[in-house]
Order: sequence, then C-alpha cells, then structure tokens
Amino acid sequence: MEKSASEDLGRVEKRRVVEDEDIGRAEVEPMVVWCGGPDKGQDITVRLVRSVSSAPIVNGSQEDIQHSNGEEVVAVLKVHSTQLRRWSKYFETCLSARWREADVGSSEGARFELSLEIYADVECYIDCFSRMYSPFRKDFRDVEYTLELLRVASQIEHIELMGLISQYLSAIPWSDEDERRIRDYAASPDFSRNYVKDLVTRLGLDVIGEEDKEISEHLTR
Repeated sequence: MEKSASEDLGRVEKRRVVEDEDIGRAEVEPMVVWCGGPDKGQDITVRLVRSVSSAPIVNGSQEDIQHSNGEEVVAVLKVHSTQLRRWSKYFETCLSARWREADVGSSEGARFELSLEIYADVECYIDCFSRMYSPFRKDFRDVEYTLELLRVASQIEHIELMGLISQYLSAIPWSDEDERRIRDYAASPDFSRNYVKDLVTRLGLDVIGEEDKEISEHLTR
C-alpha cells in the first residue's frame, strides 16, 4: 500500500511570524519539513532559497530567513543522505565532494547543510523530496502542477521521477491549454529530453530529431 505525501513527510512545522526586539519588526521563520518522519536520524539539512534583490543581515545568524548574500530561506528540509544519494544525481555529486572531508556518521557530518535555489513553487520541491521515500508513487495532479514537479525533478536530476512523470503526461488527455504548456516547456533549456522519452514521442520530437539527423548526414556527404 502506497503511503500518502503527509506520511512521507512525517512532520511539517509551519512558517511562524516572530517578533525580533533588536530590529523592531516581525520576521517570518521558514517551515521545517522532516522527510521520512520527525527525528528519524536525518543527517542533511537542505535549505530551499530564493534569490532576492536585497537582504539585510539579521543578528548574523545562519538560521534567519534573510541573508546578506541576497537569499531568502523559504523552507528547511531534513533529509537522509542515503535517500539523496540514491535518488538524486545532483545531490550524489554534492555529497561525494563533501564526504571527502567528513564522515556521514560523525558529529561534523551530521551538521551538513546544503542550499538549493528554487525556480518553482516550494510545494513542488517538498513533494519531490517526499517522493524519494515512496519512489513509485504515481498520484500526479493537473498538467500545470506536474510540469512544475518535472522542472524540480530535472533540477536535482531525480531520473526515476522524471520517467514516471513522462509516462503520466504522455498517457493522459490534453486540453489545448495543456498542450501549449507542455510544448512551451519542451522548448525551454530545462527540458531533459533524454529522460522523458514517452513525452518526447507523444510530442513528435523524436520524429523531428530523426529528420534533422538525416538532413545533417545528407549535407555532410
């Protein structure tokens, strides 16, 4: 029986507004998401950040939502390094480099923090990470949301999820608006066609690719 998204996440601590007496204004703390259940030995903290034009330093703390480098922390994910390395080629690379300096099981390794800049709704990122704990879930939503989820999966190179989304989108009926959204995304640099072959086939992009190849071969003769 497949687990629900809420069961995968374990616990979500909502964003809170807190008063900071030193600066005289309210600050919003980012939500904290425990992937795989609360306090289950998660050894990695992934900070989901959004670039902002300017961001003041607040008490010099790394946990503050605003940072001097122009980033806003919108969510903090507590994740197991084993899941990140298994399902994300991007994080596998990040962790391999960092693990040369500290062991996973050490107290130093347990404090590892990674930042990931977000380009889609934060809900899609939380959903994407939760699916590392139930990798064969196929409960996708409408085309607009699912394309955003595909964008996130492509960003962190979650190859298996990209394949599942490709199968889903290629099998469902499309409205004119759905097809426009999908073709617009397929024309963007974010589209990883090598991992979404079912979708590429339905869009007819594989046929175009073969025609281009034949033309190129003809011109080089």
